[in-house]
Amino acid sequence: MRLTPYQPEPRHSKRWSQKSTRDAAMKAICKRVAEGESLSVICRSNPARFPSCALVYLWCDRYPEYAGMMHAAHLAKGDVLADRILEVAEDESLTPAARAVRIGAYRWLAGKLNPSRWSERHQIDITSGVQALTDDQLMIKIEELKHLVFKEPEVS
Repeated sequence: MRLTPYQPEPRHSKRWSQKSTRDAAMKAICKRVAEGESLSVICRSNPARFPSCALVYLWCDRYPEYAGMMHAAHLAKGDVLADRILEVAEDESLTPAARAVRIGAYRWLAGKLNPSRWSERHQIDITSGVQALTDDQLMIKIEELKHLVFKEPEVS
């Protein structure tokens, strides 16, 4: 039988049915994810203690509290990866090319996991009630937004 990413493995059907067992596993998994480990490494590290990755994904789909825990863990992991950049930059045992590859990977992943802090692209929320504005008010709002988006660089 071939499993899709969101189908639990048959061996997990009864084992993880207790909420207290699931809660304990998810807390331990999220702690380790927040410390920078990958979910697949965690789940493979101790099959007696942790479920498969597929089951963790299923739990996150099924139980909003687990999805929230995993989201928070990934935000923290982004910070951990960003911190590792300095460690790699100062690691003289690595070649310059190896440093560049690792730094690039950590920067990219930190930006994906916690884009509000580590992404090079930032979103500007420009939603407002423009339907209720007069034409003059709308033109003033457009000019304000232009100044936000096309800000002149400050000269020192």
